[in-house]
Amino acid sequence: MPGRTKEYQRKSLQKLPKSTQEQLRQSIIRDYIVKGISIKDIAKKYKRRKDSIARTINTYKKRHGSARKKGSGSEKGLDPQDKSNIINLVTEEPHQPCQGMVNELKLKCSDDTVRRFLHERSFS
Repeated sequence: MPGRTKEYQRKSLQKLPKSTQEQLRQSIIRDYIVKGISIKDIAKKYKRRKDSIARTINTYKKRHGSARKKGSGSEKGLDPQDKSNIINLVTEEPHQPCQGMVNELKLKCSDDTVRRFLHERSFS
């Protein structure tokens, strides 16, 4: 976009604290629905991209609310059974690499996830 700074182009809701994100969403929706301000003018007012404003409004219309969808986000990498299996394997074979544990236990996570779990449990 000529004439616009990179800072303006890169701003998004994700870079704000969650409480501020929700306040901004509500303000955008209020401006659009109640005050009748155009998407283009709202984008200028809040220094956000037009497609981001349009997505916020469409999501509101689709869900009848601006709140984040419950349960969205990535699934947890390890379930309690996986954690138990990892601890048992580490006590039996303490020097096995994390990638070996992922392969042997057929885990659906990365070796970094296993490494973080072991570090949290002070197995490092």
